Amino acid sequence: MPTQLLIASRTTSLQYFTKTESRVFAIAFISLLLRNMLMEHWDYLFLLWNLFLAFVPILIQQLSLKLATVGSKFWYTILMVWLLFLPNAPYIVTDLMHPIVAYKQGLAFGLPLGLLSVCFTALLGMLWFSRSLRHFDEQLHQLGWDERSRRFAIALVILATACGVWMGRVLRFNTWDVLTKPWQVMSDSAHFISTPIYAEWILVTAIILWGTWRAYERWSWVGEVVE
Repeated sequence: MPTQLLIASRTTSLQYFTKTESRVFAIAFISLLLRNMLMEHWDYLFLLWNLFLAFVPILIQQLSLKLATVGSKFWYTILMVWLLFLPNAPYIVTDLMHPIVAYKQGLAFGLPLGLLSVCFTALLGMLWFSRSLRHFDEQLHQLGWDERSRRFAIALVILATACGVWMGRVLRFNTWDVLTKPWQVMSDSAHFISTPIYAEWILVTAIILWGTWRAYERWSWVGEVVE
């Protein structure tokens, strides 16, 4: 399909949820609810907050569609805010550490449902991440960027996102720390990125995110909108 027709045929980024995302969310929520009812403990409720943060990039793009013209100064301002929140979407994958730790500690009760809920919230985060990138690609196309330039820009965004994911998990920075303690974020992040083992994690994560986005681009069925 020609690139122009492919871009014109995409309308998923104008929707809050796709059919696939709605189904994944239903499985994640039901399994989380059942686990908490079974264990009479609500320790996995943090997944709902992380899901909200993962969805914020989509909400920001919705705001951009309503309030800003692509290429305007305000659009670039919203774009920077979007970049700050984007790592929250794939970050939720790192929550898989919780059922892994529970298994190592021998806490088998509630583990299958816990693992199921975390896996599906992680999948949902990756779907939102990929759809958000797709919308970004569309906007760059509207600005007249050719395909090679758009791919390069997305690669930079993915690399920055991979840095954000691990700085959030290891350094425990939140998105709003960029505003509340910017100098600490800059100094700690510079040391973090230059450390070989963390640099390796970032690189591998970036490669995985790139592959996920490219797969999402090829699987048109995941972008079906909710009717």
